[in-house]
Amino acid sequence: MGLSERVTALRKQAGWSQEELAQRLDVSRQAVSKWESGQAMPDLDRVVRMSELFGVSTDSLLKDTPEPDRSVQEAARAVTMEEAEAFLSLKETMADRIAWAVLACVLAPIPLLMLSALAEAGRLSENVAGAVGIAALLVLAAGAVAVFMSCGTASERYEYLEKEPIQAARSVIQMAREQQESSRERYGRWNVVGVSLCILAALPLLIAAMLSESAVAVIAALCVTLALAGLGTTFLIRVGIRWESLQKLLEEGDYSREAKRRRHGHGSLSAAFWLGTVSI
Repeated sequence: MGLSERVTALRKQAGWSQEELAQRLDVSRQAVSKWESGQAMPDLDRVVRMSELFGVSTDSLLKDTPEPDRSVQEAARAVTMEEAEAFLSLKETMADRIAWAVLACVLAPIPLLMLSALAEAGRLSENVAGAVGIAALLVLAAGAVAVFMSCGTASERYEYLEKEPIQAARSVIQMAREQQESSRERYGRWNVVGVSLCILAALPLLIAAMLSESAVAVIAALCVTLALAGLGTTFLIRVGIRWESLQKLLEEGDYSREAKRRRHGHGSLSAAFWLGTVSI
């Protein structure tokens, strides 16, 4: 079986038309038609992309007698426009909630740190500082955990997008691709801002440690460092969740079919390892 026949067979097993495969590869339908009829050969980048989409190795695509890949035989789960819109809407809401919950976790120790520093300086009772600081820490942590758990529960019905091969409708692919392109610049910009804040967050602490001998000033600088790092992380999470949700619908990056197959294999090995460890 040559490459042309192999591409045709894999496309049909995935349940895609030539036009749907073309959209996933960013080529024209005519290009796919020429590949399948043997009139043209895809370039190396397209071969790699097809191996990810179909969940097979590049060798199995190119060599004359490929070994059957069980992942190709898996039935792809259909994703309708209604499901995709509901998923993206949920992730849009969750992105903000999770980002603020992570920020709350990072900020949670700040009241305890500042109040403890003031108590050490004799400006506040140690009992009051400890009680108020720990109470604030527990309240913020409990609120964040509640958000994480509620978001996890709400996302359970969409776990198949991470673990199973999917067959998104053509309109879904087009919509996701358009949103991805329109948000690409914003994604890159806020990633730069978030990473920069996380790196620069160390400056207040370094400056205070070099220029001040006051423990209160150093602790205050540490709190500023935590706040800046938390803010940077918030930016990264907000754009990251939205971007990953589009990748899941397009089966790209960490959510390509090949990546899903590898994760499934690693999960089975991990389960076998721990089962053996417990048995021993």
